[in-house]
Amino acid sequence: MDLYKLKGFGGADIIPDVFIENYKSLIWTERYREASDFQLVTEDVDEIRALLPIKSAVTLNDSQYVMLVETHSIETNEKGIDVLTIKGRSYETFLENRTTLYSGGETLEDDGDPMSMVYTTELTTAAVAAKLVAHIGPGGQTKSFIDNNDIDVVGSTSNVSGLPTSVWRVINRDTIYNEVQRLLAENNLGIRSLRSSPDDDVINIQIYRGTNKTATVIFDARAGHFKKVSYLWSSVGGKTYVVSSSKTQSVRIYNSGASGYEGLDNRTGLADQSDVTQTGTQGTATLTARAKSYLGNNREVVIMDATLGDDQPYKYGTDYKLGDTVKIKGKYGVTVNLMVNEYVRTKDSNGETGYPGFFQPNQ
Repeated sequence: MDLYKLKGFGGADIIPDVFIENYKSLIWTERYREASDFQLVTEDVDEIRALLPIKSAVTLNDSQYVMLVETHSIETNEKGIDVLTIKGRSYETFLENRTTLYSGGETLEDDGDPMSMVYTTELTTAAVAAKLVAHIGPGGQTKSFIDNNDIDVVGSTSNVSGLPTSVWRVINRDTIYNEVQRLLAENNLGIRSLRSSPDDDVINIQIYRGTNKTATVIFDARAGHFKKVSYLWSSVGGKTYVVSSSKTQSVRIYNSGASGYEGLDNRTGLADQSDVTQTGTQGTATLTARAKSYLGNNREVVIMDATLGDDQPYKYGTDYKLGDTVKIKGKYGVTVNLMVNEYVRTKDSNGETGYPGFFQPNQ
């Protein structure tokens, strides 16, 4: 795992340039939707601080992810040696410094009412999020697009296969980063910042989704793929029926699409959607989408938390990537499909390791 400072960040030729060495440890974590981050610890305080000033950008030789240096901290250890810790997060987190309001007070995709919210019509969740990401500017150093399988390059009416296009979405007054995260969570979409190819002098912010790999990537406890496993069965918080209600109308949905739940199996929840101001068909579409999201987040669960061992049959980046869904086979009759939510690389005096983290998607 070799760490590099990016050459030309803020200008042309955004490529790995300065090799960073002489550190005691490095943790590099790539995540599907939440911010990726890194932490470097070194005793070469002056040299590394000069090489990696705050606001510089870094990458790995075997990763396209781009992260920004955000903090330097120095502490004197018990041996009297000054130790520098450098931390940073993925490039798209800079969207915390952009808001959904222009300087004149208008909201993005303004519908004529520059008050607390705005509706973007006839767009997929991914397309709305990408339109927000496009405001990371100013200048041509960043472009955003959707890139995976049947997902098109984003435009004003781009669609993502399998996602609803008729739901109006509310854009709140907030940072663009918070709103993008909220939008992507609706359909379990991810976001990542990647350094460009040699002939493309930008950092690419991609909104994407993974692939179903459950038929080809199967981790099995009986095959010794795990070094630590825990199991949990729970009905706490699980709902089979939800009422999703605005101030003017409501919809009622069962999680199976049927209405046959009785007795202890009929577990009703209330999703207060009082911020939804649309009515009629548009209101019903929005309330329905939110009701489905509510049921996805409130269900009975069978959870298997597994830590992979050192000897693995599959390679990250080749056999599976972030966002992919893989099969996890455990004991006690438990087989679950889990999303690869993160991948952690570490390098220290004990050598290098890498391992994935799994997440049970709501949809």
